[in-house]
Amino acid sequence: MRRRELLRSTAGVGALALSFPSFRVGGSDTATPAAFDADAITSGSTPTWLVKYDTDRKGSLTEWLDGHEDRIQRRDLDGLDMMVIEAPRSEIGLGQLDLLLGNGLQSRSYVKWIDVNLRMQYADPITSLESDDVWEHDLSAWQSFRVGSSTGSLADAGVAFDEDTEETTMADAKWLTNSETIIDDGSGLTVAIIDSGCNTGGGIFEDADGNTRILDASEDFVAGETVAEDGLDAVADPNGHGTWVASAIAANPPDSADVEHMGYLPGADLLICRALDSKGSGSTEAIAAAIDHAAANGADLLCMSLGSVTWSAALDDALASAKDQGMAAFVAAGNDRFGSTWVNSPADSEHALAVGATNVAVDDRQNVKPAYFHNVGDDPGTTDLSGGESAGAMVDITAPGMAMTTLTPRTTGSVIERTLSGTSMATPCVVGCAGLVLASNPDLEPDELHDRLTTYARPVENVAVVEAEHGLVDAQAAIEKTEREDTQGDVMNDEATSRDAAYRALSSASGGFFTGLF
Repeated sequence: MRRRELLRSTAGVGALALSFPSFRVGGSDTATPAAFDADAITSGSTPTWLVKYDTDRKGSLTEWLDGHEDRIQRRDLDGLDMMVIEAPRSEIGLGQLDLLLGNGLQSRSYVKWIDVNLRMQYADPITSLESDDVWEHDLSAWQSFRVGSSTGSLADAGVAFDEDTEETTMADAKWLTNSETIIDDGSGLTVAIIDSGCNTGGGIFEDADGNTRILDASEDFVAGETVAEDGLDAVADPNGHGTWVASAIAANPPDSADVEHMGYLPGADLLICRALDSKGSGSTEAIAAAIDHAAANGADLLCMSLGSVTWSAALDDALASAKDQGMAAFVAAGNDRFGSTWVNSPADSEHALAVGATNVAVDDRQNVKPAYFHNVGDDPGTTDLSGGESAGAMVDITAPGMAMTTLTPRTTGSVIERTLSGTSMATPCVVGCAGLVLASNPDLEPDELHDRLTTYARPVENVAVVEAEHGLVDAQAAIEKTEREDTQGDVMNDEATSRDAAYRALSSASGGFFTGLF
């Protein structure tokens, strides 16, 4: 099993630093003093929390909130049996004495768990790729010993840097993912994008009749505006990240011959959920609300090019609920291999596919290399305050995500070509492929769609299993169910095999050995 409920840890990197706290808030491993100190969102000086309550016990929580003026409801996530509140730590019962005595909200029988409302960030796009002489891991003595004692090496041989990368168009990306000859344009599908919004200039998100494909149900979860009430400006994107993502998925340039900039699904409708601000920052609260909103409004696919190094029980729960409602989710793995290293949250949720990035090897799909920046598995489950919940999380699949160019409208209405790199750029490519597969097989459930994509992904010899467990996404193979003779583990070359062994040793040295016992 991937989830390790027995292990409770607030450890940093290094197995020798492991600790096993005796108490949790409600049923949560994340509402701990360590998690609160990580990057919690406050209202003034008052902390904010996401509370998961027993179904049909919402009234009990409301009664508790009414019992003191310091307890305030911020947002009702009724569809998730969850509420976002403001309350001092003492009211929650997070003090050491409270934990010992079972005081505060955490002790109430109707509370399943309490999660800290954390700050989230988009997977920082990379505007200028680095060369291979500036990166290395900062390891403890113990980690260095364990990696050195393994059969592998963290050397960057076989990993794509700037010198291995050419500027990539959407046509190149579709060629690499074996989708360039698929005729279906995604009409009838709804793709939800939780990001920094979406600008609409240049007509690239319009249908053949000039009508916008951005749905009225699109909403700004930062400012509380909706397209239905406030027009398309409600989801305007001052950052540009969300617009880039939307363009990769669904751009339909006015010039129908412009295949270089055509998205994967130029006929799909877009449900834009703006949950990140102009700096690309958001909250667990807003993102959970956006996931719930997308599923409730019938989205087929969800693209999330965002995350955090800290586990979120709330987002994992929201993704589970969304999957039950028929929405398949895809999340960027993160762009911090040489820092946080492991798969970010919520890409580490078992209810979504985690996406890594590669370069594009022109004319040779087999020669692609994994991007130097993208985070990896085998997640030890000890460095993200998950209490072992994320143990064993892997990057599921990979796609092009280096020096990729799209048509990107700006808030002024002008349209520019914008070139970015990151797992943020790879994730919409996988979402696009998923849409093509779903269009050909509309009865697929989310788990079936995920399985179809991973089962028929293309094994690539330069990629380690920890970098993409199933290989490179292949839309045509997933549609036709083209059997593979080998798995990703079978085809790894010597350099990929070496990196695979080294990262597994690093995971073990970071506490994965202990989570693996349970």
